[in-house]
Amino acid sequence: MQKETQQIQNLENLNTNYRAFYFILGLAIIGVLIFLGWSLTRGSGEQNLGSWLIFIIIPYTIKSASVFIGISLILKFAFNKIFKNQLKRPILVSVLITILVTAILGYFTNQIFLIEELLDSEGILYVSGIILIGISIILVVIFTKILKVSAPDFWRLNLAPVIITYLLVMVALPFIIGGLNYFFTKTMVCDFVYGKLPQSNCYRIKAAKTGDVGLCHEKELDQIMEGDCIIAVAVYKNDPSLCELSEIKNNNNSYKFCLSIFSVNL
Repeated sequence: MQKETQQIQNLENLNTNYRAFYFILGLAIIGVLIFLGWSLTRGSGEQNLGSWLIFIIIPYTIKSASVFIGISLILKFAFNKIFKNQLKRPILVSVLITILVTAILGYFTNQIFLIEELLDSEGILYVSGIILIGISIILVVIFTKILKVSAPDFWRLNLAPVIITYLLVMVALPFIIGGLNYFFTKTMVCDFVYGKLPQSNCYRIKAAKTGDVGLCHEKELDQIMEGDCIIAVAVYKNDPSLCELSEIKNNNNSYKFCLSIFSVNL
């Protein structure tokens, strides 16, 4: 009888702790809603921060995150089944699976913002959606730890690590890719440069440094960049005859600029 009473008491304490956890989670959601309400007062029309967050950024972030997080959780549950819930470090497994899923899936689905895009206002707004959700989840985890509140195993071992890892990877990867793009551009290994614009820029630099005007034609550079590429090759080879190519001659400004370079040198 005493044992059953103790079990009932433990169950009631557990439920009480879970209620405290859901209370903290609710406060975090309320905090986000208050922030969104405040953001509606910032700017007007197309410049209204709240409108961007509510109608574009948050829905986009949730839609993208749900795919990545869903796949990560499915793989984690598969691992649990395979190892019959005997994983020694379930949180670490959740983190590693999410890193793998986010890095691979994000790379091939173009979900990752390139470093150049992060520097413009629209890029910063999109990243703010990830940061807003990330801060909310991290605060829930921190206060749960500080207040020593018991959280459900699904949250503690699976959902929270997956969400936080996904958000951190999505913020970090653009900078990693930007660094790799810089390295590959410097070494002129342009096939490994990620993104059409950075890759085109790499081929333009490679053409200018090697004098290979064929790269300007072959790598699908846009008209402006192709003309710039040919002029750079002409300067490298000190060959004014390249100014007479149709890509340059058909653009009066480019043609004058190209000729002016050699007239100055003369």
